[in-house]
Amino acid sequence: MKRQLIMGAVVAACFAAPAMAADLKVKPAPVTPVANWTACYVGGQVGYGWSRFESSDNPNSNFLLGQTAKVDATGFIGGGQVGCDLQWNSAFVIGIEADYVASGIKGSTTPPVPFLSNLTAYARTDSIATVTGRIGIDLNGYWLLYVKGGAAWAHNKYSADWALAPLFSGTLVASETRPGWTFGVGLEHIFAGPWSVRLEYDYYNFGTRSITFPVGAPLIGTNYIGDIYHEAYIVKMGVNYRFGGAVAMR
Repeated sequence: MKRQLIMGAVVAACFAAPAMAADLKVKPAPVTPVANWTACYVGGQVGYGWSRFESSDNPNSNFLLGQTAKVDATGFIGGGQVGCDLQWNSAFVIGIEADYVASGIKGSTTPPVPFLSNLTAYARTDSIATVTGRIGIDLNGYWLLYVKGGAAWAHNKYSADWALAPLFSGTLVASETRPGWTFGVGLEHIFAGPWSVRLEYDYYNFGTRSITFPVGAPLIGTNYIGDIYHEAYIVKMGVNYRFGGAVAMR
């Protein structure tokens, strides 16, 4: 009888051992989705900007106003961007981007001029384009903190209404496309597959250039030349679609 009990226990143990081993098997660690920033992308952006225009007499002008005219301009911007990023060493991202925005940044000023009864100067930026490089740090797989810098171009329009009461009045008009440089900082977040959103602050400096304003009657054939300095500051929010997907499994 004892022998039968022992044999039964051995058989039961043989069948139980595989089940116990299966229960003790280590479960694999869960796979976590993380972002891969290596991709090309296209997107759109909107924002708000501030500009400072500062004009002074050029010595070659046919007549001189005798003082500096300053215009503080503000307005909304909107446009798009394309670019490509490359991620290496898991933490660092480098990229290149081109963008173009239409601009409603504009302003005016009315400086006092002794020999004129009225002078109102206007400045407006119609558009800004840039080509920049950027470098960033991948913070946790979904957030990218970056800095950028490169070349910029602004298309500006200027005008001035003047009056020499009670006899004469007129308008001076000029426009230009001006090169400059830009530097910015931003934070980008991948929130759904290939989609990312970002917030960015950019500074633009377009230096000083001489702008010629042809003057009509009663001073036909004369020009006013102003040396105009231009800089701008823009806060943008953008959305990008990253081709090939932006989320990998790790």
